[in-house]
Amino acid sequence: MTAAWDTVAILGVGLIGGSIGLGLLERGLSRRVIGIGRRPAALRSALRRRAITSSTTEIARGVADADLIVVCTPVD
Repeated sequence: MTAAWDTVAILGVGLIGGSIGLGLLERGLSRRVIGIGRRPAALRSALRRRAITSSTTEIARGVADADLIVVCTPVD
């Protein structure tokens, strides 16, 4: 099966963003999932859990090659 998106960027890899990343990768819906966040520790945790394939703290860099961008940040 071919992935629906080559690259997905997730802005915020907490519980919701991490779950989306896991689901995309486990189901083969995306070849790459880039996690974007403010806290390097949270990004390292998402990498360890294999919820994302790479990470960055720079929004512009993270979304540059994305076919789909998912925003998972608090409303406020």
